[in-house]
Amino acid sequence: GPDGTPKDIRGWALLLTIFFAEHSYLLIRWAVHVGISKIDSPGRQKERRDRYLVRQRYFSESLSQTLPQVGKFGEKITRESLEEEARQSSLKSSRIEDRFWARQRNWHETAQVGAGLIDRAAPPPEVKKMQ
Repeated sequence: GPDGTPKDIRGWALLLTIFFAEHSYLLIRWAVHVGISKIDSPGRQKERRDRYLVRQRYFSESLSQTLPQVGKFGEKITRESLEEEARQSSLKSSRIEDRFWARQRNWHETAQVGAGLIDRAAPPPEVKKMQ
């Protein structure tokens, strides 16, 4: 109401206000859409449509391709192979990033290390006491 208390607000007035607010929003949104479509040239619309079709074609092509089979295990890691790799990496570059990304030799080893970390971080199972 005029004095700031909500006791004089009627339900129908609130619903009518919401109704008009929503419809004015939709009308303004439609007007902006029409205005922008008038400003946007047909050439730009065609270019945007062509880019969309190219992206859609690339997406469908990438989904239709089958992934190559990856062997379950890579080469066996031995002390000699690790020493040889360390020697080769010291000859090539000594950037920290290169050394970090060269830690795991294959995806299977990475999965094993990750599973081990998860197992160690997991809380021990609780034993329920029988009453």
